[in-house]
Amino acid sequence: MTHTEDPTDDQVVSAFTNFLDERAKAGVLLAVGAEVGFDSGTVTVTLHPEVAVPDPDALMSLSPFGNHAEFAGTPIAFANEESDWLRRAVKRVDTRLPDGTDLGSLSAAELHQLGAGKPLPPSE
Repeated sequence: MTHTEDPTDDQVVSAFTNFLDERAKAGVLLAVGAEVGFDSGTVTVTLHPEVAVPDPDALMSLSPFGNHAEFAGTPIAFANEESDWLRRAVKRVDTRLPDGTDLGSLSAAELHQLGAGKPLPPSE
């Protein structure tokens, strides 16, 4: 599907929410109960480890991510049509816990470098 218009705020939230819901259904505990917000080019993902397990500290200590934006930012990390389209609106992904604890942030360019293995084209 070719996107001719930039994504709306609702489409951005939906894309990230759908990704996290799919991961949660696949058994990824970090994604269980995650909430997504979007404002001024920044997606904010609030992780709720307390929803997934009785000991949220243990879950967080076992997480393979030093920066949880690496995980939450997956929808914009690749060189494909969907990621390219979402990056028209999304410039940054922030992650946190419900109490505001920062779990990491990455720009769209940093996520693209991680996911696609190459720099984001200058046009983006």
